[in-house]
Amino acid sequence: MEIIDSSMEVYYDKEPYIFISYSREDIRVVSGIIRAMCGNGFRIWYDMMGEGIAPGSDWREVIDERLKCSRAFVIFLGAGCENRTEVMRELRMAIKLKAQDPSYVILPVFLNRIPISDFPSDVRVTLTSRQNLAMWLYGGVTERFINRLIGAECWNCGVVDDDKRRKLGLPLWNSSALSVQNFDYTLDNDGMYIYRYANPQLVCCSLDGREAKFYKVTSGEVSSNAVYPLVMDNQWVPTYFYEDRRFMRNGLKDEQLKAMRNSIQGREVLRSLLHFRQLIVNRAFLQNSAVFIQWYSKLDSADYEAFCRLIENGSIVLVLYREKSPFDKAGYGSVDWAAWTRLCLEHSVYCLRMDWDDDITNFRLTENSLGLYFHNFCVTMAENEQRILQIGESFGLSAEEQSRFKKKWKDIQRRAIHTREEFNNGYSREQFYKDNIVCDATPVPDCLIDRQKPFAAILKQIIDMRYNLNFANAYGVKITIPYDSALSPTALYELMPTGREITAEELLYAVGSFSPQSFLTELIMPFAGEMTLSQVAAARTLPQWEQYIRLVEEAGVRSGHWDIDFYYIAVVWQAYAAWIDEIAHSNMGLSCKRVDGAVTIVFRIGNKQVNAVYRAGQKKPYFTQNNLPVGNGKQLFTIDYICGEYGEEKNNLFLTEIRLFNGRTHEQGEFLLNKLIDRLSGGNDDEE
Repeated sequence: MEIIDSSMEVYYDKEPYIFISYSREDIRVVSGIIRAMCGNGFRIWYDMMGEGIAPGSDWREVIDERLKCSRAFVIFLGAGCENRTEVMRELRMAIKLKAQDPSYVILPVFLNRIPISDFPSDVRVTLTSRQNLAMWLYGGVTERFINRLIGAECWNCGVVDDDKRRKLGLPLWNSSALSVQNFDYTLDNDGMYIYRYANPQLVCCSLDGREAKFYKVTSGEVSSNAVYPLVMDNQWVPTYFYEDRRFMRNGLKDEQLKAMRNSIQGREVLRSLLHFRQLIVNRAFLQNSAVFIQWYSKLDSADYEAFCRLIENGSIVLVLYREKSPFDKAGYGSVDWAAWTRLCLEHSVYCLRMDWDDDITNFRLTENSLGLYFHNFCVTMAENEQRILQIGESFGLSAEEQSRFKKKWKDIQRRAIHTREEFNNGYSREQFYKDNIVCDATPVPDCLIDRQKPFAAILKQIIDMRYNLNFANAYGVKITIPYDSALSPTALYELMPTGREITAEELLYAVGSFSPQSFLTELIMPFAGEMTLSQVAAARTLPQWEQYIRLVEEAGVRSGHWDIDFYYIAVVWQAYAAWIDEIAHSNMGLSCKRVDGAVTIVFRIGNKQVNAVYRAGQKKPYFTQNNLPVGNGKQLFTIDYICGEYGEEKNNLFLTEIRLFNGRTHEQGEFLLNKLIDRLSGGNDDEE
C-alpha cells in the first residue's frame, strides 16, 4: 500500500466524512497523521489553528454541528486527554450518535499507554469494547502505523473519496485487500507491580527453614522511567572532597566525610523516588550502604514501613549478579544480614537479573555488558585523541597537561592489553583503581587517592562515570548525574549519534513557539531538605504524582520520535505544579516556602551545554554554558527541561531533568549555537 503525504484539507461539504478529536498538546503528531489520511483520499473535518471554523463563529456550535453530521469519529488519546473537558465532551457526543445509529464509527487511537481507570466511568465501556489502535506499539508515526489506520476495516461508510484517489493515481480504496497487522491494546490494570505493563514471575524458595517469595524481573519488565543514580556507587565522592585535607589523608575512612557522603546519597535516592517510577539498586549497595540500612533495620518506624511498601510494589528493584535470589549470601560483607533476611521473609521483593534460566548465560551477559565494555573502553580510549581532548577540556587541563594526559592513556592501554594476554581476563575496574588511582596496599572502597599517580583524581571520576554508564545501558535504565560533575557522559560514548536529525530551521521554529510566561507562576514549595522516606513514599501515592510521572514517561517516548514541542513543557509544568501544591497542602508535616516559578531549558550540542533559565516576570532568559568548544559535523543533540531553576539550590529534591528531544544534527556547531542563542535572546523577534 502506497502512503502519500499531502497538505491538510478540511472537508466542508455533505458527503460522509470523519470528525477528528484531539487535545491541543498533541497537535504536532496529529497533524502529521491527518496529512497522511488526506493524502489517501479520506474526507476529514478538524479544527486546528483556526482551520475548520470561520472567524467570528461560535466555535462550540460549529464543532457540535460538524460532529452531528459526521459518519465516523476518530479520537486521538494522548497523555492527559482524560482530563481534557472538551475532548471528553466530544467523545460523549460520539457515543450518543453511536447509540442512535449503530453504523456510526468510533475509532480510539492511543498515542501512549493510558489505563482505563484514568478515564471517566461513563466512557470506559466504549473505549474497552471498541477495537482501538495504539500508536506507541508501532514506535510512533511509522509507515506500519499509517497502514494500519488507513486500512482499518471500519471505514465502510463512504468516508473515502475514490475520485480524489484516482486524481492522486491511487487504486480504489478497499480495506479487505490490505495486509495489516492487528494489535490489541488491553487497558486493564496489571496486578500490584507499580510498572503496570509487566508481569514478573513470582517464585517460592526456602530461607532459614521458612517459605520466602520474590519476583523475577527481566530487562523488558522494567519501566521506561526507571533510574540508576550514579551517586549510589560506593566509590563515588563529591568533587570538592578531592581538595579536602581529611580526604587527602584518610579517604573515605574519615567518619565525618563518610557521613557527609551518606547524606548526599540519601537525598539523591529520595529525589530519584520522587521523579521516577522505579529505582534500580545494586544489591551490594542496598546491603552495605548506611542509606538503606537505616531504613530497613529500624522496625516499627515510619521509614521502615515506607521502605517495605516501596520494595514490595516494585518501586525499588534489586539487581542480582551471580546470586539466584535476594536471600543468597553475597561474596562481600553484609552489614546487617539479619535485618535483610527478616524483611525478605515478610515481604516479596523484586529482583532484576540478566538471565534467570541459565547461570552461564547470565554470567556471560553480565561480563559482556559490564566487564568487557569497561576493558574495551580502556583499550580504545588511547586511540581517540579528540575524545581525550574533550575530557581534558572538561577538567580545565592546560596544553602541556593535555599532552601528558594523552600519554597516560597510552600507558593504560598497554596495561589493559597485557592483562588480557597474560591472565586472559579483562582489565577490571578494581585493577584500574589499584594501578592508577589509590595508594598501594589500601582497600579500593576507602578511595585513598595516591597524589603521586598522574591524574589520579580525574581518572577516578572518568572511570566511575563510565562504569556506571555501562550499568545503566546494560539494564536499559536512565541515570541521574551528580550536579557537581565536571564531565559530560557524552564524552565517554563511542557510538555514533542515533535518533532523528534536527535542522537549524526546525530548532529555531520550535524555540520561537515557546512562551513560558503563561505558566511561570509563584509556587508553594515543601522544604525538600527536611523530607523523609515516609514522606516521599506518601507523595508517590498522590494521584497528582501518577499524572506527573506519566507525562514524564511520555516525554521520553516523544523525544526520540516526534517533533520538538515546547508546548509540552507547559503540560508537564502544570502537572508538576499541581503535584507539589498537593504535597504542600497535605498533612505530611513539612514546612513550606514561596518561590517564583522558573524553568531551565538545557541544550546540548555534542559536549557543549547551554542552559537557558526562564524566570517569572522576565521577558528573556539568562544563559550559562560550559567552556567546551562546539564540534562541527555529525553530533548528538539533546534538549532537556527542568521544572525549576538549575542553580543555587543544587540539592533541591524537586528538580529533575526531563528529556524533550534526543537526536542528532549535521549542522555546523558554532552556527547552530549562535542562531539558538540569538533566537532565545529575542534577536529574531519582530517586536524587539
